[in-house]
Amino acid sequence: MVSVTTAPPGVEGEGFPVYRAPAGVAMAATDPFVHLPPNCPTAILATSTWARTTTVTETRVAEPCEHLQALRMADFPPPRAPDACEECLADGARWVALRECLDCGHVGCCDSSPGTHATEHYHRAHHPDMRSVMPGDTWSWCYLHEQTGQLS
Repeated sequence: MVSVTTAPPGVEGEGFPVYRAPAGVAMAATDPFVHLPPNCPTAILATSTWARTTTVTETRVAEPCEHLQALRMADFPPPRAPDACEECLADGARWVALRECLDCGHVGCCDSSPGTHATEHYHRAHHPDMRSVMPGDTWSWCYLHEQTGQLS
């Protein structure tokens, strides 16, 4: 449980929550009570904007994704294109970071890249698990459960 206390009457907000977003962030991209992006794995279940104190109930994913449990770097096949996004190479495009599919070794670019080919591969092939292939990274991601894991 989290309580959000609003301003007293006569002060900015007058008993209602004051909605603000950080500079350069659209108001629609934040949650007005806890200032989290709307796709954060925290779900707001109950709020009341008519009271001075708002009770916010949160739920969090209790169990780690079974796809990522005990997943090791050695479980991944050799990357088909270890140093490049396969689709970006074909298109002559650039990428920011690379991700490898656990099921087939496909290497695609991350969601910060213009092509977002790793996510596109998940939607096309329905292969839910991937890892970062960037030097020093040891994390994995399950698209199906939207959870991250740590590779051993």
